[in-house]
Parts: sequence; C-alpha cells; structure tokens
Amino acid sequence: MGSSQTKQRSAETCQPQKLSGCPVIHKKAEEEVTDPKNQMPAIPNQNLSKYQEGKLSTDRVQSTILKPSTSSEETWSYPSPQMFYNALMRKGKAGDVREEDMETVVAVHNNMNELAWREVL
Repeated sequence: MGSSQTKQRSAETCQPQKLSGCPVIHKKAEEEVTDPKNQMPAIPNQNLSKYQEGKLSTDRVQSTILKPSTSSEETWSYPSPQMFYNALMRKGKAGDVREEDMETVVAVHNNMNELAWREVL
C-alpha cells in the first residue's frame, strides 16, 4: 500500500463516531429520585450490579467538606466502592474497570476531593 493510501485509510479510521443521543442510561423518573442538593440518587444503590462477580464494600467515608446551606456542621459522605462501581455501570463507563480495584479508586477519588477543596477554601 502506498503512502497516500495509508494516509487516506488512517484519516478514515480516525474519524469520530457519531453517537445517537446521550451516552448515559437514564432510568424513568419514578424509578430513581434525585437529591437536588447534589444531583445524585436520593437512595444510594448499594446492591450488586447485574454482571458483578464479587462483593464490594458498602462502607462509606465521611468527608470533611461542609454541606452548603446547612445550619449544622454537616459534611458530605463519600460513595462506597459498591456505589462508585454502580455509578460507573449506570453511566456506561465501566468497560475496563476491575472490581478488585474499586477500593483504591474510591480512596484516590476521596483524597483528590479533600485536597481540591482545601485549595478552594
């Protein structure tokens, strides 16, 4: 194959795919109520995912980040590894995620949030 054909074929295969609609799998409104304070499910999903092979921790860690507009010193709760995994599945972003990595992923997520908010505040 000549170089002009190679360039043409490469350009063709590198074209972005046209997606039809939103990539997030939405549930019907009556199936999932959203908390308006954080746009997350009001009732956290701690259940095993459909194709999940092992059990993940459902323990949540309390953040040091204060919730806005509260009269007390109430702080956010970070998602459990199970909740985080379920969110990735729900959003269609779990393609290369390994269940055994979720504890570490959540720990990194939580640490990054804490450090970022220290900079902001």
